[in-house]
Amino acid sequence: MNIAELVALHGRFRANKPAIVDSAETLTFAALDDRARRIATLLHREGVRPGDVVGASLIDGVDIPAVWLAVARLGAVNLPMDWRWTPAEQERIGRIFRPKLVIAEAGRRIAPGLPAISHDENWRQAVAAAPAWDRMAPGDDEVFILILSSGTTGVPQANVYTHRNYGAMAAAYWADVGVGENDRYLSVLPIAFAAGRGMALATLLRGGTLHLMPPLFQAKDIVAAIAQHRIDTISVVPSIARMLLAEAPADGLLLSQLRLFATVGAVLFPEENRAIRARLTPNLVDYYGSAGGGMNAIMRPHEHDLKPGSIGRPMLGNAIEIVDERDRPVPAGETGILRCRSLAMTRGIYPPDPADRSIRDGWHYPGDYAYIDDDGYVFLQGRWNDVIIRGGMNVFAPEVERVLLSAAGVREAAVLGAKSDRLGEEVAAFLVTEGAIDERAILRHCRTHLAPYKVPSIIRTVDELPRNSAGKVVKATLAESLLNRSR
Repeated sequence: MNIAELVALHGRFRANKPAIVDSAETLTFAALDDRARRIATLLHREGVRPGDVVGASLIDGVDIPAVWLAVARLGAVNLPMDWRWTPAEQERIGRIFRPKLVIAEAGRRIAPGLPAISHDENWRQAVAAAPAWDRMAPGDDEVFILILSSGTTGVPQANVYTHRNYGAMAAAYWADVGVGENDRYLSVLPIAFAAGRGMALATLLRGGTLHLMPPLFQAKDIVAAIAQHRIDTISVVPSIARMLLAEAPADGLLLSQLRLFATVGAVLFPEENRAIRARLTPNLVDYYGSAGGGMNAIMRPHEHDLKPGSIGRPMLGNAIEIVDERDRPVPAGETGILRCRSLAMTRGIYPPDPADRSIRDGWHYPGDYAYIDDDGYVFLQGRWNDVIIRGGMNVFAPEVERVLLSAAGVREAAVLGAKSDRLGEEVAAFLVTEGAIDERAILRHCRTHLAPYKVPSIIRTVDELPRNSAGKVVKATLAESLLNRSR
């Protein structure tokens, strides 16, 4: 099946139900399907044919999903692009993926030589005047979308998803996360990126209503939108969760009406997990996936206190294994390399990268170390580049971080390797604390719970940990501060 067929069916059987709402307009499912058909006609007139790559570089609004559906109808390939990219970034993407056409946000500078149409008033008038495209290209194993990532050499590459792959990923949201046809989902993450697109598109394909927030919002705007539109599902990164916690009252729940509050992009600190459930909503769901592996594991509301620190158990139809360096499964409780397999994993990498080892023997290797306990719960132990090799012994940063976070007075912790002439690397810990701490007490606590070679030899207290837009700690910045101190 072609992904666009799902919305076409909703356009027939849920014709008058709101499909997408943004700050300017509302499209019912019938209107969304009609607009996608008209856009398909315009794209065909511009020379777009099956297999061609089409970029959408737009601010979040009703026309992004409409363009994606139009491209799918034609049998072409979607390339989501960030509308904030500079011309140099656009040129780099264009050189690698060679889009036939880019639908670009009006008023933005476009890289010279990149074939683009401005998403302006002329575009809107042309869409309204175009006849509706009446054909549907084959789906199934044809390519639906390219999900951008950074390759082993830092050069942009994409995980290739067919209609069948992406349909399986949407089904994981429906079956395991609980996305339903009656949902009113508030999208606060840019849908050009996988973290923002996942639940948003799954809601739309299921027949729910997608509400898109305008850019540059604040926490109070999210709270107001949830009340105004009677929102019942939302997905956020930890940085947005922290913004919402700052708005939460001392007593009661800030977002008691939410049926589902999902977090993506980074693992929550234990105290943040508890605070969300105590002050925002108890209906917290955390799920694990990757750009190439799809949706893999889920932690449901009743499991957080049962298995703190876990990313959950595999979703329906997912296999997760922990293996050693020779790809041999290891016993329960032993840390090794995580690999996963499902119908929702990528078909492959484009452009091909001989150095890429993320897909082999039918498994996807997302780059994480982990272990699985006797009950089948998965615990991440860090990225491949998040392992500290101290005197030939592997130290997994998340394990040390969990111990530090259980120490009195420690609010946040980040652990990384510091270069050492004697041992190769030393264990360095950066802490955000509740006032002054006794470093000797921290070390005693670590020695109680960790083998000697895992105990930090460097401890630094900081006012806050540097984070990126997804809420992940930028350890490179912390490592640079260590280098600066040693100079």
